[in-house]
Amino acid sequence: MKNNVRSFLRFIWALTIFVSCSKQIDPPESNDLGKTGLVFATDDQLNQLVLSSPLSLGNLPDRVDLSSQMPPVGDQKTQSSCTTWATAYAVGSYFKHIREFTNYAYDKNLLSPSYVYNQIVQGNCTGTYFYDNFNILINKGACSLEDLTYDDTNCDIRNNSAHDALAAKNKLLKFEKVNKHDLFNLKSLLYSGLPIMIGVNVDASFDNL
Repeated sequence: MKNNVRSFLRFIWALTIFVSCSKQIDPPESNDLGKTGLVFATDDQLNQLVLSSPLSLGNLPDRVDLSSQMPPVGDQKTQSSCTTWATAYAVGSYFKHIREFTNYAYDKNLLSPSYVYNQIVQGNCTGTYFYDNFNILINKGACSLEDLTYDDTNCDIRNNSAHDALAAKNKLLKFEKVNKHDLFNLKSLLYSGLPIMIGVNVDASFDNL
């Protein structure tokens, strides 16, 4: 059973999913909207994505929790890079961890948000789409946090050929959208070790939790 699960994970280790199938609600027109960094997907982006199919796993347990296998929570600080922290750092590091049995205590086993984020914004430290982050992770991967440290005051630190060579070892295979109303599919994906990413609007009170 362990070998089958391990082979299954190797085959789809790069499958990552985000939920944004319904039309987004316009954000509040006040300055209370929190500066987090997610730009919601456009209809065109969503239409290009494959809808994830339910995984036939039969009966599911009452509870599944992937948090113990996730990397330590990071801090985007003043930079609008939360989407990249969620995709490259959290999900990317997670798949590296389950594929290579890495130890999160070392920066060499955590993927660098700066490698992905800086390529997208190119010095203009704005928010980003899930879509653009995953395209970088699929086409180029991401080097480690040890290879390119995070600097929230500078989003113009460019990757070089050495970074690209290291990043290529950590490419993702694909990402798909899910039907947020298909509860069995959502549960089966989590049970299979596949995280589901969501995006929500928050206001300034989010920082005061």
